[in-house]
Amino acid sequence: MMKKRFAVILMLCLSFALPVFALAEREETQIVGLTPQWDYIHRYTAENGAEIYFTSIEERPRIEWEDVNFDGAQDIVVLVNAGASNAMYEFFVREGEGYTYARYGTIDYGLANYRLDGENGYVISHANNGAAGAMFDTCIFRWEGSELKLVRRANSDLVRESAYDEEQYTETTYLNRLRITVQDYQTGEMSGTVIWEKQLDFEAIDASILDEANARLWQGLRK
Repeated sequence: MMKKRFAVILMLCLSFALPVFALAEREETQIVGLTPQWDYIHRYTAENGAEIYFTSIEERPRIEWEDVNFDGAQDIVVLVNAGASNAMYEFFVREGEGYTYARYGTIDYGLANYRLDGENGYVISHANNGAAGAMFDTCIFRWEGSELKLVRRANSDLVRESAYDEEQYTETTYLNRLRITVQDYQTGEMSGTVIWEKQLDFEAIDASILDEANARLWQGLRK
C-alpha cells in the first residue's frame, strides 16, 4: 500500500488575482527540506503570491490548474508521484485569496489517477494494484467545503484471514483468491457498510465480474 503524502500547508494571501492559465505542465517549485522518509518538501508560489507547501517523491513535481471542486475557480493540482500504474495527486482548492489543502482522510495513499464527474459533483480515485487490473481500489468522493468525503468504495484485494489464540496471532493470505467488496459511507459509519461482496479464484475473474462490481459501486449515485 502506498503511503499517504503528508501535506504541509502555508498560505500567504497577497492579492486576489485568479490565474489566467488553465494548465502549467512544469512550473517551478523550490525544495525547502526533506521528510524522515526522504520525500522532498516543496514550496510553490501561485501567480497571486499565495504559497503552498507539499511533499513529493519527485524532484520536479508537475503543477496543474483545474476546477476540481466545481465552484468556477481554478484550483491547484499537484502530481506528487508519477508511478508506472498510478499517478498520485494532491489538491489545493481556492478559498478567498488563498488555497486550502483538500483532505481525504479515509484513504492513506493519495488520490490515484483521479477523474472528475462534474454533472454529479464527484471526484473519483482509482488505484490499479496489480493482477492486470483485477486488484484495485476505487473511491468516489463528494465535496463538503474543502474536504473530500467518501461516498462509496470498491476494493479488490487478496483474501486474508486472521486467527488468535492464547499464544499467537496468525494471518493467512491466499495468493490465488480475491475478495471484492463495495462499501457505502453515506450512513456515517467510519468503516462503511458492505453492500456487495464476492470471493473467487483468480481464474474466475472476468469482465462481467468487474462490470458487476462497478455497477454496484455506482448504483443510485448518478442522475
